[in-house]
Amino acid sequence: QKEEQGEVNMKITINNVEWNFNFVPQVSLPAGYYGQCCDEELTINVLKNMNPARQRFTIIHELVHAIFHSQGRTYTWENMSEENVCEFIAWNLDTINNLVDYIQEHRREG
Repeated sequence: QKEEQGEVNMKITINNVEWNFNFVPQVSLPAGYYGQCCDEELTINVLKNMNPARQRFTIIHELVHAIFHSQGRTYTWENMSEENVCEFIAWNLDTINNLVDYIQEHRREG
């Protein structure tokens, strides 16, 4: 883990794919965004200054994008059936919770 220009950077692994995870200032994100997942750069950026509940929600939201991308999946409303949602959650909930815990623990250390 390292800190550069006000950003907290760490590596996380999702489905054997290494991603860069960063807590960043607002100027690093598009206007109105709390986080952003870039599958081309394998980078997740989350706004560093927000309330803890919103930040946790945003981390989870961006991790779900990363999991979809690292599994080679793309979903639209047309193919996101209730069954698909339940399967995704069943397969990935532990991974999401473990990654959120890891990210939050390492942020506190930094």
